[in-house]
Amino acid sequence: MDDGELGHLGRSVTNGEASSDLCPGTGVTYTAGGRRDDVPARRHGTVAGRVLHDRFLNTSWVPIRPDRSADDIPPQWVRSRDIVAVDQWPHT
Repeated sequence: MDDGELGHLGRSVTNGEASSDLCPGTGVTYTAGGRRDDVPARRHGTVAGRVLHDRFLNTSWVPIRPDRSADDIPPQWVRSRDIVAVDQWPHT
């Protein structure tokens, strides 16, 4: 699987266009740095904008605002391959 697809979720992100599942406001679970015992830390957040595709690195980046973060904190850019689950409804 290349970085431009969320094949493990059955949803794809290509050419800078996200499926409707990754629109702003959608809740996601993603892996982040800070591994303990070789298990990546899982975090929850909300998609904060449009998905961007870097065609040179063949990687899609998703802006995510972590849960319980202040509104004035910039979103974190997470590789689409690091998203492990997409909520069925947007976070509010």
